[in-house]
Amino acid sequence: IKNKEVMKVLIQNLQKRKGLATQLAETYNPDVLLVQEINLNSEFHPFPAHNVSSTTGYGTAIGSSSSQQYELTDIQTIESPYAEFGGFIRKKTIMANINSIRFVSFHGYNGQPFKNVQKLVAHVNAVLEVQLLLDSSSNNNTSS
Repeated sequence: IKNKEVMKVLIQNLQKRKGLATQLAETYNPDVLLVQEINLNSEFHPFPAHNVSSTTGYGTAIGSSSSQQYELTDIQTIESPYAEFGGFIRKKTIMANINSIRFVSFHGYNGQPFKNVQKLVAHVNAVLEVQLLLDSSSNNNTSS
């Protein structure tokens, strides 16, 4: 594309498949990677992924290429207001900026073991609320 900047974004639910983020990053060379259900412990690609869901290395992640042109800023983690699987697991969403673009990697509450649409909607609303607060804060800073 003439005189246009192109950013390659890869979005994938990895289903905890060993090494899949590495395989996709090496195959497609994305500038930004938005993934759900990553198994960070099985990845060997130097693609920096910011895991937000679990200290054990599973969950939702955002990564960007090592280029300063695509540096992640304003990284936010939003936890579902409701837990799944007997109260032990809370799905998380990560948001981050690259330049003036806001990226969201959302792996929402899915109601296991019982489906409950209202709880998914509550998770979506929690994410939107954080974004609205960020937007409001940004508008207040520019109008001062």
